[in-house]
Amino acid sequence: MSATTRIALATLMSALVLLAPPAAAASSTAWNGLSPGDQQVLRPVETQWNDLAPQTRSRLLRLAQRYRSLPPEQQVRVRQQLGNWARLTPEQREQARAEPAVTADIASLELSPAPWSRRLLCMVYETLIVAALLLSGSLVALVWLPADAASTGSGWARLSLQAWLLLLLTAYFAGCWSRYGQTLAMKTWRLLITDAAGQRPSPGRALLRLALAATTLPLSLLWPALDRDRLFLHDRLAGTRVWRIT
Repeated sequence: MSATTRIALATLMSALVLLAPPAAAASSTAWNGLSPGDQQVLRPVETQWNDLAPQTRSRLLRLAQRYRSLPPEQQVRVRQQLGNWARLTPEQREQARAEPAVTADIASLELSPAPWSRRLLCMVYETLIVAALLLSGSLVALVWLPADAASTGSGWARLSLQAWLLLLLTAYFAGCWSRYGQTLAMKTWRLLITDAAGQRPSPGRALLRLALAATTLPLSLLWPALDRDRLFLHDRLAGTRVWRIT
């Protein structure tokens, strides 16, 4: 199943849980028993409605009842998600539910701008993870390198080790940012990175952010005092933003 398909399902299911308040279950409601307004919203799943699980039907119905109060752009997103969700097989739906970390929808999260202090503490915590990665990567490199090169510390051995560690850190940061929107440290501190459109940054944007952070870090830490949105300099230049998951 493609990542787009999994994201579509997880997006919808997250919206069902977070947007719909607890209400009396309408698990036994057949399609013909729905109001015309609810039927219009749920049209993409009409042919499957009576075969859906009672809990799923109840959540879909509550979402339909909240649909009119949503902003127009969110209404469009809900319609798209319903259409994508209707095309999934039961097996694909189960697979998407089993991967919430990958498929969680950013739009369904409650986000607020991350305070400077929280971002700084997260960076301090991140250094511990980076140190562990460098240590692990160095041990792996020692296994790969010939014994004589590792013992003498030849120039090409040092260069190979540095390139390997750089690749390891790049894969960690850029990979985590683009795939999950957060590193392990950011997950602990409940922080999330998005682009200007509110989505996880693309791999290219994640690489750009990493390069800018590495080259502007001292100045970047002080930049929030001058920035109208309190962004780090590398976030301002890369078109990204760090949020706190509330």
